[in-house]
Amino acid sequence: MRLVSAFLSALFALLIASLPASAQADSGALKISGSPRELGLAVLRDVSIRDGKLTFLVDSNGCTDAGSFRVRASRQEGPAPKAAHYQLTIERVRIDECKAMVWEGVEIALDLRKDLGLKGAYTASVENPVLSHLLAATRKAIALELDAARQKLKSAEEGTGPKENAERFRQKIRDLEAEQASFAGRQSEQYPAPVEKPYDPASVLESPAGSGPVLPPVIREAAVRLEAPCAEGDLLPVEGSSKSGPFYHLAGIAGGDYGLLKPGKKLRLQLCLVYRREYFGLIGDWFVYVLSVR
Repeated sequence: MRLVSAFLSALFALLIASLPASAQADSGALKISGSPRELGLAVLRDVSIRDGKLTFLVDSNGCTDAGSFRVRASRQEGPAPKAAHYQLTIERVRIDECKAMVWEGVEIALDLRKDLGLKGAYTASVENPVLSHLLAATRKAIALELDAARQKLKSAEEGTGPKENAERFRQKIRDLEAEQASFAGRQSEQYPAPVEKPYDPASVLESPAGSGPVLPPVIREAAVRLEAPCAEGDLLPVEGSSKSGPFYHLAGIAGGDYGLLKPGKKLRLQLCLVYRREYFGLIGDWFVYVLSVR
């Protein structure tokens, strides 16, 4: 799911217009549309808002156009005082049964005022999986892990940490640098669409063990109650987690606005697990991308 860029939040502020009743919706019940032949929550390659238009890039078999989609909006409290925030949901409502090979995908552009009824100034987010954003979050997760490994190696070499671990950290750094190089040149069309998998929220154990990018990324619901503002790399206090896990660390949020994670309120988040961190045994420890906040 893809929230609108941080530029939108800076550009639009304070005055909010009402949406048509037909635009109000909740995307939580929608199944993911992983291909042009599937209805549901559209997986986007990329998305942006510019010059009063919502523009998104999607897969096509040759017959996908603006009429293939319906955009819904859910109004909620925004990060700015007295300003609402709209979560936009792009749903594929028409199957594309054509047989063309449109490798570059198709770009759809909708007018925010004429097509969606948005007027005045506001903040907004696109509540769809966006492959370019998930890829960026995976790269960020690798960078954060690499920074942590380099700090541990420095401590070991300076004598403030166990010296016997120095070679293990050197190997970890080599592995992470190889991962980083592999993902540096990867394009959004090479990144797999996310999936939903059942899991037991009461268990801290998740198989398989090991660490690395989660491919395909996995969508998961979670409830949090924050005591302080959050930033990149922070641990989310997810309800049901204990000191033994599972753990969820921030690697990104749709739109880039962590202000949507308001302290003092119970929030329901839709997360995308993008990277499994190295931790003890089968205990889950993840970097996540926040798809939506309610």
